[in-house]
Formats: sequence, structure tokens, C-alpha cells
Amino acid sequence: MADMRYDTDQLRQGGRISRQASDQAGTAGTIVTGTLVSARAFGDVGPAGALANVLEQAKADHAKGAQTAAGNTDVSGQRADTTANAGDDLTRTTTVAAQSGVSRQVADGMS
Repeated sequence: MADMRYDTDQLRQGGRISRQASDQAGTAGTIVTGTLVSARAFGDVGPAGALANVLEQAKADHAKGAQTAAGNTDVSGQRADTTANAGDDLTRTTTVAAQSGVSRQVADGMS
């Protein structure tokens, strides 16, 4: 009787990649959050403060987006692992059922 398997290797690999992307997005968010935007960087001009404020808001939005991406890709990785685990459980269960006495007798009787 052929081995009954649910191939979960690629699901697990996808989960690892998602978690790596999550880590990278989290790191990017932390780095961006830690930067300072100062009006002094734009010189002694009237709109320097306004430009610094706009850049500060853009920085905050970017950091928030990176943190959201980190959370989402981590969840994606966890879901891939959960699906892979379910596939492994299915493989074990169906293999045991396929090798049980009744299933074996039916399969042998059909050949």
C-alpha cells in the first residue's frame, strides 16, 4: 500500500519566511521610530518647522505601517504552522486507518 502523506515542508518554509519578514519589518519600525526630525536640519528658514512636522508625521505613519506589517506577517507564519501541523496529524491518522485490519482487507481484496 502506498504511503499516505500530506507534504507540509513548503508550508513550514512559508511560515519561516513570514516570520523572518515580520522580524525585519519590526526592526525597520523600531529604527524609524528612533530617528529625530529637527527643523534645524533645514536651516534658518520660515517653513523649516512646518517641513519638520510633515516629515515627523510621515515617519510616524511609516513606523506604524512597519509594525502592522510585522504583526500581520507573524500571524501568517503562525497560520502556516497550524495548517502544517493539521496536515501532519491528517497524515498520521489516515496512515493508521489505511493500515488497519479492515482497510487492509478491503485493499487486498480489490487487487
